[in-house]
Amino acid sequence: MVKLAVKRPILTTVIFIIILILGFISFRGLPIDFFPEIELPMVSIITVYPGASPIDIEKQVTKTLESQIATVPNIEKLESKSSENISIITSTFEWGSDINVAASDIRDKVSMVKKFLPEDVEEPMIMKFNASMMPIMVLSIKGNIHTSDLYDISSKLIVDKLKEIPGVGAVALMGGKHNKVNIDLIPQKLIQYNISADQIKGLILANNLTMPAGNIEVGRKQYSIRVPGEYSSIDDIKNVVIGYTKMGNPILLRDIADITFGPGKEKMVNLIDGKEGIVLMIQKQSGANTVKVANNIKDELNNIKRILPQGIEIGTIMDGSQFIEGSINNLVRTILWGFIFVVIVVFFFLWNIRGSLIIALTIPFSLIIAFVYLYFSKGTIN
Repeated sequence: MVKLAVKRPILTTVIFIIILILGFISFRGLPIDFFPEIELPMVSIITVYPGASPIDIEKQVTKTLESQIATVPNIEKLESKSSENISIITSTFEWGSDINVAASDIRDKVSMVKKFLPEDVEEPMIMKFNASMMPIMVLSIKGNIHTSDLYDISSKLIVDKLKEIPGVGAVALMGGKHNKVNIDLIPQKLIQYNISADQIKGLILANNLTMPAGNIEVGRKQYSIRVPGEYSSIDDIKNVVIGYTKMGNPILLRDIADITFGPGKEKMVNLIDGKEGIVLMIQKQSGANTVKVANNIKDELNNIKRILPQGIEIGTIMDGSQFIEGSINNLVRTILWGFIFVVIVVFFFLWNIRGSLIIALTIPFSLIIAFVYLYFSKGTIN
């Protein structure tokens, strides 16, 4: 092989150049991340119970869920935390356990015990842990408008566009007030018509459904019939029939409640340069190139800024691609210094520039071959 390389210098040079080009293409195409794709053997169950104290959360939610989750196989440790409005249970499994099967088992157990939880408890969230869950970018959005309007603008003009970027997994808004329908019942009217708040809640939910009404056949074709019943405006809610008077007249929701559309309760307050604002967290899809996705996000943000109302600003709180690019730059500098020192040391012993360069070239050549191998074996740089 060595003799062939010496006898055919042009062929050897061409092969070297081809490998060099392949290495450059492979390096550009390799997924780069700060942490390897590690899926921890942990599953968390997060349950929100609005308005409940930590003691109520512990007694009515956490202990009820724990009693069932503890029966899932291969659990090594079970921890829980009951705080104001929220219960967090973290189950750690033995290493080597199939975390997808474990999460499925927990989901089944939670479904079994859900009927024993208080009525106002929200749907428990079951979450697995892996490195891709960490946000690659955290943005701030602020402006000279109300946070409820800022939330709506962020949701429609920013979040929807960012979700369309290849490689973006999830985009979450934190802070601000969501616009919603507020229904304030009038106690005197409830007493007058002998109606309870639970009855009204049930009727509001029951009237907000689209119901299937069977099928109809026309010739050889079959059509499904649906009766739309979902609310399309605040007037639909105001006109919900709650009951009837002794005279047979309908009692509408607007007769016994003040109904308005506006900002709801603010669950989190973000202060950005002393002003209330929105925080936007962006996660990438598993296996996506963090640097490439982050650069695409920055390009899209430049386009979004042109269509935003005047006075709204987007800032960067954290950019994960900067850490990765800094690490890659440090690696490149280390390799260059290593290359220089190898050339100096070899030249010191050989006193032959040509021989020293041939030996020194084995370092970058080995790295180039490694990049090609990683690319075709679906490996990553992290």
